[in-house]
Amino acid sequence: MTFLPRFSCALAAVGLISFALTSFAATTTQIATISSVTTDGTASSSTFQLSVTSGQLANALTTSSDIELTLALAPQASHRGLKASVYTVIVAGGKFFKLTEDGSYAPWNGTIEDLTPFATNQTLESTNRFGLLNGKMTEAGSYLYFVAYGVEGESRLLFTPDPAQIPVTE
Repeated sequence: MTFLPRFSCALAAVGLISFALTSFAATTTQIATISSVTTDGTASSSTFQLSVTSGQLANALTTSSDIELTLALAPQASHRGLKASVYTVIVAGGKFFKLTEDGSYAPWNGTIEDLTPFATNQTLESTNRFGLLNGKMTEAGSYLYFVAYGVEGESRLLFTPDPAQIPVTE
């Protein structure tokens, strides 16, 4: 007779573990797909897709949420196979920051001369993935992400005219 109560307890434990694993599983949500424009006004067909992976929904992120923000860059056909540099600018609290090669964010003064790529010498394929953030946002607010890239032999940048927005609450 003791088999049944033990089986019930074990089944209940398995159910709780299963609930916990599915309740806290990270999900990936596409937050923006943005067509590029260029610094010189010429046509472009490149697109930038930004996605958030977290245990919370992308529209319910908090300062305690673990967040992974990724960029999927789909360059126009003429840029595939070329070497590129990739840039990210974030606006947070009314201030501008740029993503650096070591994965940290540094203040940006808003000039092209001060804009430095976080990824260089990248051979572009039909889709290219880059990590923009892996961690927590330390302050609540609205974070605006702009991305851009430039290829060898061209002086123009292809960029997002509108930002991807990540709202974060306490």
